[in-house]
Amino acid sequence: MISLREMKKFGLAAALALACFATPAAGEGALAVAIPEGGLRDNFAFGRAIGGDNSSERAMRICIEQATKRGMPASQCKIVESFRNACISIAFDSVDRWAGWAVADNADKAASEALRKCAEGGKNCKTHSTECDR
Repeated sequence: MISLREMKKFGLAAALALACFATPAAGEGALAVAIPEGGLRDNFAFGRAIGGDNSSERAMRICIEQATKRGMPASQCKIVESFRNACISIAFDSVDRWAGWAVADNADKAASEALRKCAEGGKNCKTHSTECDR
């Protein structure tokens, strides 16, 4: 018969194992953005981390640094994308003050989708950057 202590050990081990698999895109890539209550036209900051461990933490740290430089509270930074074996693209419209981002299985698709999303609010969108985590 299994003791209560052994069941607790097994339960903790199982929970830790599941947590490892349940973490989305752990360590591959992440994007954090900060958008004020007034929307993208008021301000925008982002942090992106590709490859390595703790990409979500690194993306948040970068977002917070950028938000602070733009006079925005750090609490506005949120992880909006995490991904594995994919590409991320960010597009900006500096004239109409709009942005779009996308994750896709290749760089061209990611850039195309980011530009499409940016064009939902902007007329002069240009790809800012596109990176892949592989």
